[in-house]
Amino acid sequence: HDKGIRQLLDSPRTQPLVVQYSSLAKRSENSSSRPRFCAAACHGVQLLVYSRSRKGVGVFRDVKTTTLPDFFETSVHSATRVFLGDYYKMYGAGTDSVAAVVKANLADKKAQFKNGIDVTTSFVVKDKTHRYFSG
Repeated sequence: HDKGIRQLLDSPRTQPLVVQYSSLAKRSENSSSRPRFCAAACHGVQLLVYSRSRKGVGVFRDVKTTTLPDFFETSVHSATRVFLGDYYKMYGAGTDSVAAVVKANLADKKAQFKNGIDVTTSFVVKDKTHRYFSG
């Protein structure tokens, strides 16, 4: 939750690198090169959905994914705001949660966004069209 990650999320230099790499992580029957993988957790998923092709299309808009659930981000922010300020909100109070941002950038949020709220175990989603994992 370090605010320094915003440099990466908002970087006009980082997003084109993600676009370039995304084609290497996409599954293909005809690929003769060594497969590449992509993984993201928490706010890292935002970087992927912010990254757009030259046509303005999100390069990860068709993946199945997950991120920090709304409930977790909202409740932790509310419980700690008096002591920690906006530490648990990357862009400050009143901004959308990570999950809301990710869902808004998916082609079909109901089919693609997977939510795991079991606090006793890890939750990882593996996409079948890309070599992509999120948690």
